[in-house]
Amino acid sequence: MIGGEIEVRRVFLVVFPSEAALARVLNEAKPGDFVFSHHPLDMRCGDPRGEWGSGFQPISVDHLDALQHRWISFYSVHAPMDVNRLIGTTAALVEALGGRYVGGFYPYGDGFAGAICDIDPISTCELAEKYEELLGIPYLHEEGPRHDRIERVAIIPGCGDHVPSMRAAAEIGAQAYLTGEVHCHIDNDYGRSRMAEMKSYIAETPMSLLGGSHAATEFLVMRTQMAPWFEQVLGLETVLVPEQKWWR
Repeated sequence: MIGGEIEVRRVFLVVFPSEAALARVLNEAKPGDFVFSHHPLDMRCGDPRGEWGSGFQPISVDHLDALQHRWISFYSVHAPMDVNRLIGTTAALVEALGGRYVGGFYPYGDGFAGAICDIDPISTCELAEKYEELLGIPYLHEEGPRHDRIERVAIIPGCGDHVPSMRAAAEIGAQAYLTGEVHCHIDNDYGRSRMAEMKSYIAETPMSLLGGSHAATEFLVMRTQMAPWFEQVLGLETVLVPEQKWWR
């Protein structure tokens, strides 16, 4: 956390403190403004149709200095926002998709990062179209079989490429798995090993796997839950700062 002026004026909402997001903040923010970020670091997971990503990236010294010298606050909430069932990255997706909570999966922190939900019957094609439109992304990463009738889904924003959790979701009856990264395209040993593991699982999974990018799936909470919360509860003006490119 970086503390700026005591009195907060506006809140800039970001999912990652990326170079592009912070450049916009520094171009528009004034002393007393506040950056609320889901992640404390940038993460570039790559593009399933393009270049591989470089993984975690720290905030540059220049940007840190600029935030401090201009009295702009920076605050990040990661794990608590991933596991909170009312306001959080998963909660926002469940809410937007009209999901009826069945239970949690993917143990994380002091709770579960993922949610199993029942939804109104829908086909894989219809669900994919709805998911893509909801996130405002140019395309999805889709793997696995397609189904004519889906009534139970697993929802895990961000990096959902965790085979044990995928198997657990399928065992609970999930017919589709909605996540950010079906498998990360990170250009290092970790990324390549996870991709190899995921490709083996994709060949056998009974679920439709839909990826909407790490950044877009975790930005939704800023748009639909956190902005209204800051405005209605604290009476603050908010500025949404989406990524210029969701798949990166």
